[in-house]
Amino acid sequence: MSAATWCFKVSHFPIRFGIRQTALLGSSYYSPLSNSVSLEFRTFGADGLFISNPQESVSGGYINIGLIDGTPFVIMKTGSNSPTSLPGEGSNLNDGKWHSVRLEMTNNIYKWTVDGETGIIQRDFSLRPGENYFIGGSSDSSQTGDMPGFRGCMKDVYLGNTKVDFMSVLTGTMPSGAVNEGVDIDTCSLVDWCSPNPCANGGTCETDWDTFTCKCTGTGYTGTTCSVSQHRSSCEYEGTMSIDPDGSGPLPPVMVDCEKQGE
Repeated sequence: MSAATWCFKVSHFPIRFGIRQTALLGSSYYSPLSNSVSLEFRTFGADGLFISNPQESVSGGYINIGLIDGTPFVIMKTGSNSPTSLPGEGSNLNDGKWHSVRLEMTNNIYKWTVDGETGIIQRDFSLRPGENYFIGGSSDSSQTGDMPGFRGCMKDVYLGNTKVDFMSVLTGTMPSGAVNEGVDIDTCSLVDWCSPNPCANGGTCETDWDTFTCKCTGTGYTGTTCSVSQHRSSCEYEGTMSIDPDGSGPLPPVMVDCEKQGE
């Protein structure tokens, strides 16, 4: 592959974050996080930090943008004040599909655009965005709040009007506090632990980055994969009751009329 071809394609490469400890890029090469942030992402993780920008202030603080329980959030903290959380549009964005988010912050107005749907929040704020920022995590774990490091894929990341060139970032010198371990470029392989569905007996599967959870409510079964029957295996008293003769076998429970046999 020629160098010219490689450079032409680089701006379209997705990048994959494989571990929560990644805090990629902490450089002043790009404009500081000031007016807008936009990116596309896909993940199965319900929580994850997209971008963290430490405040330029003696008393400290930060601006964090990411997912909490599948919903985009911006979290701001200045000095000793409690963090302020502002949700964006949309929910359940941890479905493994590509989603786009854009946040604009001007004149006490927050404008979220998520998958084309726009919402506006008005809130007083006084922020001094710092020179450095981190993508996929933070250099200081005490500043991540409810957002652990992001695990999933990103592409087309813009800070203001500047597009982040991940290839240059990964092949350059990582600044202090930045970690590029677990980062893969030009790939976006995610494992859907719910395909095929491991949950038996009508259980609902929820996938995360490296595991799955079966929701067994209302199925009459319990256990990791909803395979442990909560029904009796035979009649235990007179009357109508539900029994499951083969327990965790393929046969469903049945309603039967139980009668006491003569001695």
